[in-house]
Amino acid sequence: PAAPTDPISVRPISVRPPAEPSLSGLHVIFEGADGYESSTPASAVLSEDGDCLLATHMNGEPLAADHGYPCRALLPGIAGARSVKWVTAIRL
Repeated sequence: PAAPTDPISVRPISVRPPAEPSLSGLHVIFEGADGYESSTPASAVLSEDGDCLLATHMNGEPLAADHGYPCRALLPGIAGARSVKWVTAIRL
């Protein structure tokens, strides 16, 4: 079939963001390809004061396999054991 030639009309709509959910009691779980999982309070990861990095590079180079290639979770200020290597999934 032939492609439509009529222009598409787009209307702007107003969307009100949902109320911010409470992070109390929730945890972010990082899963690694080696079967290792780490649970961290969601407030430490998702709040404005929290911090979480998903690293794919180090010093301008792709992560080496022993450092977690292709993706490693880094949680500054939290025990290094929570920094899962080879991240395959993140759950809340």
